[in-house]
Parts: sequence; C-alpha cells; structure tokens
Amino acid sequence: MSRGWKKRKISDSDSEVDISSSDESDDFLVSESGSEDETINNGNDLEDESCEESEVPLSTRQSNLRSDFKWTDQNVFNPVIYHFKDDNHGVQPSSGLTSRNSPVEIFKTIWDENLVDIICAQTNTFAESKKNNLMEQGKLKKNSRILKFSPVEIDEMYAFHALVILMGIIKKPELSMYWTTAPTLQTPAFKNCMTYDRFRLILSMLHFQSDFDDDNDALVKIRPVLEYLLERFQATYRPGENIAIDESLLLWKGRLSFKQFNRNKRARFGIKLYQTCESKTGYSYNIKVYIGKRGNESYIDKRIGISGQVVKDMLLDLGGQGRTLYIDNWYSSPSLFYQLLNEKTNVCETVRLNRRYLPKFNTKCIKKGDMKVFHTPKLCLMAWHDKKIVSMLTTKHAPELIDTGKKNPRTGESVMKPNIVMAYNSYMGGVDLLDQSTSAYPTTRKTIKWYHKVYFYLLNVAMYNSYVIFKALHSDTKVTFLNFKILIVEDLLKVHRKSQNISRKQVPVLQKKLTNFDNHFPISKGSYKNARQKFRPCIVCRQKKIRKETAIICKKCNVPLCAFPCFKEYHT
Repeated sequence: MSRGWKKRKISDSDSEVDISSSDESDDFLVSESGSEDETINNGNDLEDESCEESEVPLSTRQSNLRSDFKWTDQNVFNPVIYHFKDDNHGVQPSSGLTSRNSPVEIFKTIWDENLVDIICAQTNTFAESKKNNLMEQGKLKKNSRILKFSPVEIDEMYAFHALVILMGIIKKPELSMYWTTAPTLQTPAFKNCMTYDRFRLILSMLHFQSDFDDDNDALVKIRPVLEYLLERFQATYRPGENIAIDESLLLWKGRLSFKQFNRNKRARFGIKLYQTCESKTGYSYNIKVYIGKRGNESYIDKRIGISGQVVKDMLLDLGGQGRTLYIDNWYSSPSLFYQLLNEKTNVCETVRLNRRYLPKFNTKCIKKGDMKVFHTPKLCLMAWHDKKIVSMLTTKHAPELIDTGKKNPRTGESVMKPNIVMAYNSYMGGVDLLDQSTSAYPTTRKTIKWYHKVYFYLLNVAMYNSYVIFKALHSDTKVTFLNFKILIVEDLLKVHRKSQNISRKQVPVLQKKLTNFDNHFPISKGSYKNARQKFRPCIVCRQKKIRKETAIICKKCNVPLCAFPCFKEYHT
C-alpha cells in the first residue's frame, strides 16, 4: 500500500460506514468488487477521472469525493428533489394534431408522405440497379420476376404497408395463404388490393439506402428511416414526469456481427435495442440499436462507464427538467447518480451491492421483511429482505415501509413494502409495456434481411406511438390498440388501394354473338412441346369461379374452353 493507504474491514456492528479513514486525511477506501477485503488505491483513479478538471487541486477533488460518498445509517435521509417543470409535455402544438384528427391522420403525422416517398425512391433505384447488374453478369433469366417490376408510387406503398399491418392481425403460416381462394381460408382484402406477385416484388426490393460508402456504420442500410422516425417521435410528443430506460431484444437468428445473446429474454438471440419510454404510456421517445464496439468509445466518460454513457445518450433533451428516471441495475452507479442529480434529474434504480463507492455490509443480518438504509447527503441506499435481498439506490425517496393494501393469505397480516419498491414497480415498466403491446400483433415477419426486421419493428412502434397520441387527444374514448390498427388499415386501403384484377391476364370477352362460325373450331393443344402449357384454365369456368383446366382451345380465338358446354356458351 502506498502513501499510508489502509485496508479496513467493516463489521456488522458498525453504525457508520465511511469510505475514508480517520487516521489520515488522504486515505480513501472504496469497493469495486464483491470481496469485503479488497482495497483499491484510488489516487490514480481520481487523477484519471478528473483529468478534464485539471484546474481543480487534487486535494480538493479528494475532499469533495470523500464528502459525496460518506455513507451513514444514522438519522433520516432528506432527499434533494427537483420538481417537474416541463410545460410542453404531451402532444406538441407544432404537430397540428387535435381531437378532431382520425387515427390514420395521426399515423400519417409520424409515417408521413416524405418518408414514404424516400422509401419508394430507394426501392425503385435498388430494383433498377439490381436488374442492370444481373444483365451485365449475364444472370438475368428470361422469366425472371424482376423484369415484371414497375416503379412503386406513394399510394401503392401505403397500401403495401396496410397489408403488412393486417398480416400481424390475421396470422397465417405461409405468405401465399393470404391470397388463397379456398373458401375456408380466403381473405379477399389482400387479393382485392394487390396481387401476390406484386406484393412479393415490392417486399424483395424494399430498400432504404442506396449508397453504402460508409463501411464504418453498421446501420447504414436502415439509418435514414431510423433517424427520420426518431425525429418525428420527438417532435410530435414529449414524455411526462416519469420515464424509464431499458433494453429490448428483437428476435434474429441469422448471421449478424452485432447479434446478441441474453438468456433472460424470451427471444434469447437477436438485435439489442436501448429505448427511452414514458413510464405511464410506453411511448417510445428514443431508440438506439446496439452495434457492439466499433472503435468510437473515446467519448465515453470513464467515471460512469459504458452503461452510464448509454443513459446520458438516451436522455437527450429530457434531462434538467425535474423528471424522475427509472433504470435497472446494469446502468446504475453512484457516480452516474451524482451527474444526473447535478443536471436536475431525479433517479431511482435497482443496484448491485458490489458497485464502486457503495458501502459494504453484511446482508445476512437483515431479517425477512426488514430493511437496512444507508445514505449520503444526496444518495440513499436501501437493502430490503423479501424472498431475497433487494437493493435499491435513489435520490428522490426517503425509505419507509408502507401498506400495499394486500393481505398475507396465510397469516392475514397486511403486506408491507418499501415505498421505493412500490414506486419502482409502478414506473419502471415503460419499455415492457411497449414490448407487450407490440408483440401481440407484430408486423415483423421471417426474413433473411436483418434491416427488414428492424424496419417492420419500427413500423409497429410508430403504430403504438400513434395510439398513445390518439389516447391523449381522446381521453374519453375507449379504443384498444387492436381496434386502432384495424381503423388505420381500413382507411389506408380506402384511400390508397387501386382496383386489382384477380387473374394474371385479362379474360377475353366476345363483344357480340357470332352468326358465322367459320374457323371457330375446337382443337387440341397436343402439339405443344411443353407439357405444362398443354392444360389451361377454362375462361368461362373462371368467370363462374369454377376451377377447371382443359386442353381444348378455339382455333380462331385461341382461348381455352371446355368442349361442352363452355365452347358453345362462349361463342353464342
């Protein structure tokens, strides 16, 4: 140990847990791991952490830090609370939305025509580029589907998205089954809006960024849509007093450099998303896709680490207005709390007891139902024994046991819980509420393109954010998220759908009845070399919605007809 640094083991009977030694003013004891006997020399750490404040003397910084993290279990914690002062929370007046706007109008405020126009342009450019590349390489086949591709317009793209949303409500195991004509399975809305081949062409050519020059950006293929939607999310609505930051896992089992594994999530494998949501409604205000370490970690503040920097990045302009932030134990640290509190943001979280600067104490001495409280002038640490030890860190709450209003079925006694736990359970579920609502009727489908998966997830989030805005404007209207999505699909199809012919080719119809049957004779197609082309659907039976194939055609009309009675019926 250098310069008289001392190691001190804190016993269970200590009434005050002080990270500074009383022998020398320069001694400083903190814990960075779960070992009780581990001592860390923080002289160098202080110099590294405070390198941006080099004008402040080291002795002053050490004195301030000792004062900030001097924990005691004496007296009562008096929190420093910043009151909520954002008068612009809720639906923004600049969005132009009022209670007279319909669901589809609210949705189009976020998913507007400018975004759809960008997607159409990028999709058309990608399709043309792909076709030209195949032609240059000599791989373009005569009957390739891409030859049938025609440019997508805004109306058709809106109709395409309406069908995608509808697929999340009406679930079928195969994509082709949405266009089936089987009486027990058919859904006419799909074939009346768009042919199956056209839908597959748009889906396969769907693109959002043609220029891939930035190899360092792993999200380059989805970046324009992501940034545009985040700008719309933040310009249309602002969260209220309580917000939560948590992570979601978007299922993805394909090959991807930034695919994550989390055994605690239902998907387990997938794309990790950090989200900032309003606690009450689940409105998604900010989204960040985790892409791993990309060599741009130099901006991270070493005092709070990567997890703390994620919190600072996800807050954006929500800090400094007296909001209360709820996060879980992966993000939490006393250093982060002090920074957020200095920025006038209240914080509450679960915390790991081996975090740096936290006091060490024996949790085994806490009886079930009891709690142990330590505090500094600004922070409060609580350890409560429920089924196991629950540790929480807060800047806003003075811990006390309160009645939950429930009774223990065995003893009949009232169930008591700390007020911090009650507040955390009430306001931490913003991201979970979003995931729960969007997972019931997902717009995502199995695909080999990861950016399609993210894109359709963003479509679902945009739908949910629109629903939150609708509920804010129509607080007296009881509309479920499912009914809200159905209303949007109906309006989109009503406005943007173009009439589609069910058949691939126009059925020839005779303008007038024949009086002269010269050269109108039934002949067989047996001379065709390709056996697949020998049988074709009878056009008269097709008009009657009867599926029947024939090898007979009219010699002059060159249309397939059953020998009897369709041949006579068609010509007379």
